[in-house]
This record gives sequence, structure tokens and C-alpha cells, in this order.
Amino acid sequence: MLNEGYFIDPDLVEAACLSHDLGHPPFGHAGERVLHSIMQDHGGFEGNAQTLRQLTETIYGQRGMNPTRAFLDSTLKYKTLLSEIPGALNHFIYDYQVKHLDFAFEDKNQIFQFDPGNIRNAFKSVECQIMDWADDTAYSLNDIIDGTNAGFINLENLERWAETSNLKGNDADHLNQLCRSISRQRLEPLMGRKVGDFIAAASIIDSEENFMSGKTARYKYQIHVNSDIAQESKLYKNISLDLVFKSPQLQQLDHKAARVLEELFNIFSDNYISNTKRPLRLVSTEAENSIANAEEDSAKARVLTDIISEMTDGLAVRTYRRLVDPNFGSILDLV
Repeated sequence: MLNEGYFIDPDLVEAACLSHDLGHPPFGHAGERVLHSIMQDHGGFEGNAQTLRQLTETIYGQRGMNPTRAFLDSTLKYKTLLSEIPGALNHFIYDYQVKHLDFAFEDKNQIFQFDPGNIRNAFKSVECQIMDWADDTAYSLNDIIDGTNAGFINLENLERWAETSNLKGNDADHLNQLCRSISRQRLEPLMGRKVGDFIAAASIIDSEENFMSGKTARYKYQIHVNSDIAQESKLYKNISLDLVFKSPQLQQLDHKAARVLEELFNIFSDNYISNTKRPLRLVSTEAENSIANAEEDSAKARVLTDIISEMTDGLAVRTYRRLVDPNFGSILDLV
């Protein structure tokens, strides 16, 4: 309870957190980059923009969830249109989704007073900020555990990484603590405690007056994260980026993601967009109807990326093999 007239609804925050990654495609951010490259001439692709598309248009039989203003706003992590930052690789919404900004803010022109990019995207409801910090907490800590369990992070390469990194503040102390916990095989208990530390580091403070604060209490407050904890989170992200995501093994997976998703899109596109013959039935009847109802090629391409982005890693690989691998195609391979 922040005051007698307003409290942060935990169900709203939970809904925002649960929906946050809905739009992420197979192979995570690698797949996101691939689909964005494919869709460069058709309005781009972005995981959070795709979440917005699912919530408002494609879930429940291509109808969307008809989200409330508060729910929609809590998921709007980014509010910049791709056309405003055309060279961006991420952190935008699709141009046609400007109508959702109109709904969330009752007037898109007011949110457009903020410069596109980081400044505008930083203008978030308190529920969206909570979701964002929960996301930061989860992946900054869990990626360290996953990277260590997979063998990417160990004492030797941590020490080598520290020698070439510009450590700030308490970074060296946190790194030493990390090394000790790895050597004693106590990493997971340490990271578990840090989840609590990261949660406790966030407090709710009054926001500066803004064009929304007079309309809703969701913009009267904001999350403040202790600067030491924010820096610690950044340290863990940098470790994971350099030692895990930039490793040859992960880069090879990125290559596989590009190969699989590009070929899937090209096969579907050749069949449903470019083909002058009677197309084969390569997707569900519902998906085919959506393609048929799309009037322009760009709209058809958007539906194809909907289909691909909703796949799991395993389904994307199995579908790819079924379409291109001559040795994969018996009746047992169809399940």
C-alpha cells in the first residue's frame, strides 16, 4: 500500500512478468537477430514488439487478449517505433503498433515528446519497472549458474577475464566471492541469497511530475535500485557476455539459429508468398487462413514470422529437418 488510494497490484505485476518473453523466438536473442534481418524490408522483428503483437492480435485464435490499459502498459518496455531508429537491432516496437501507444497513454503525441530511443523507452509505469528489474535479477544471476554448470565459467578464465577488464567499485570483491563459491561448489546457494539481496535493493520512491502522473498513480512512483547492486548486476552480465555468449560454442549455435530460421522462412515464403502453383500445406489450417487473409506480401511475411517465433528450439529444428533432411521423414519422425 503506497497510500490510501493506491497499491501495486501483484496480479498485474505477475501478468507482466509472465508475458514478458512470450514473443521471444527459437534460439533466444540469436533467433531474434535472425528474424529481424529477415524482416528488414517488412517492418523488422523484435521480441518485445512480438509480445505486444501476441497480446493484442494473435493469441486466442488470432484475436489477442484484449488487454486492459494497465496490463498493456505494464508490458510496454519499449515505446520507440522502428522508423524512428531505423538502424536499431532491438528495443523498438513495430510502426503499426503506434495505436497501442495511443491506447496506453490516451494520446501518443505526449509520449512522443520524449526523444526516441533510451530516453523514451525509460518512461515506464512502476509495474513495468518492477518487471524489468525482476528480469535483470533473474538472468544476471542465473546466467552465471548456467555458464558455470556448462563449463564456460571457471576459476581460470575468470581470473584471466579480470586481468583484462576494467573493474569498478566493489567488482573485485564480488569477483573474489564468486571464485570462492565456485571452488567450494557453493555457487547456487550464493546466487540464491543474491536473489534476495537484489530484491531488497529495490525501493519505491516518488516520481517527478509528468504528463501521466495526474492521470494514474502508476506514474506517480518509480523503482530505485541501490547503485552498488545495480553495478553488481552489470558485472555478472558482462561476465556472461564475454565468457559464455561470445564463446565459439555459443557463436556456433548462433550460426545454427541463422541457418535453421532463414531456411524455414524461405521455404514457407516460397510456398505461400512467391509460389504461383497450388501451395503445399506446410503449416496449420489456422495459420494458412491468416496468410490468405493478409493482403500484402509484408503482411504475409509477418504471419510467417509469427509461426516461426512461436516455435520452441526443438520444434524449429524438427520442422527444419522434416523439410530438408532426406533421412528424416518416417511416420515416427512426425510426432
